[in-house]
Amino acid sequence: MEERPTDQPTITEAAKQLVDDYTLKTRKKTEVQAGKLQLGLRIRQAVEGANRKFWYGLFRKWFNNPTSFDRIPIADLKSICLIPYGDAIGDLIVALPICRAIKRRNRACKIGIIVSHRNEALLRCDPDIDEKYLFRDRLDVTHYSEIVRARKEKYQIVLVMRFDRMTEFALLANIISPKGIKLTTSHARKDLYQILFNYIGPFRRHTTHLSQLGLLLLNSAIDFGKPVKQWESRPTLTICEDARAKVNTQIKALLAETGATWFIYFNIQARNPFREWGTANIAEFSRRFAERYPDAAIFFTASPVRHKEVKKEIDGKVFKSAKFFNTTYDLLEIGALAEASRLVITPDTSVLHFGIAMERPTLTFWPHNDNLPLE
Repeated sequence: MEERPTDQPTITEAAKQLVDDYTLKTRKKTEVQAGKLQLGLRIRQAVEGANRKFWYGLFRKWFNNPTSFDRIPIADLKSICLIPYGDAIGDLIVALPICRAIKRRNRACKIGIIVSHRNEALLRCDPDIDEKYLFRDRLDVTHYSEIVRARKEKYQIVLVMRFDRMTEFALLANIISPKGIKLTTSHARKDLYQILFNYIGPFRRHTTHLSQLGLLLLNSAIDFGKPVKQWESRPTLTICEDARAKVNTQIKALLAETGATWFIYFNIQARNPFREWGTANIAEFSRRFAERYPDAAIFFTASPVRHKEVKKEIDGKVFKSAKFFNTTYDLLEIGALAEASRLVITPDTSVLHFGIAMERPTLTFWPHNDNLPLE
């Protein structure tokens, strides 16, 4: 596929700070296992329920989203705006098959997509994305200019793939395209949310993989002609050549340094520390791997803000063929590293998506069998 120019900065200094703050703040949080809701949360949900009934009473008067509409032939589709499942890295990656399926059949269709500081670098040379709108949630009031910019495009379809804060993102979809077709997936309160959408699909979030779910939902508003094939739901990434060249140069140097001819990629860091393997396990894995594969190396990574901390943790504790691999805020470097590896190992879901998108065998290790991530 044709690549776009890459002379734009990967990410601003302000955005880097936001990413770092998110990483460090999230690592301090404790994930709570499902169980009986605490009193404070039950009270808050009761208040939200009453508040929701009040506002939706007004929404019935303000919004007009007819549930009967004609499917648009793919050749006639002029524009679509996507609101991915969230603002995380994997959320954007699993939304990309929708863009590929459309562009494969209609290159002229304009595709806009909502991005965040955490994932915008993924698309810096993607030929299937025409417009990016930087927005996270209602607290980002400075980003409403982006939504005004999206509104000017008069998108024919707005596909909302969020499963949380449904009202917020439904309103956002109506601001972006008051007269367009608004789509989302099934929800326990779908009868209420129907006011803000033209169509709510029959499938709920965990009935199928997210990339498949988006295509199933889109099929309700677009006539693709021939059915979308199963293989089209696999996410893919466009790696910019500058990112690939930079990573390959570092790989070549580290392989020469270790005397290895191939390597596996091991992402050490998870969103929360309790998901991680720990230094002792990583060191033992490194030793056993080196004994079994003396001609191979292990390259470890972590978020830029934790580079020094993680490198210090593993230096001197892992086998000499295991090296820390420096990556920047350009997420495509992670994709390029996964692409060049023989195996990807990770304790969390973001790097898992990179491994799959780059068609590499991928292992995800979680230390607590009784508390697995929902993904």
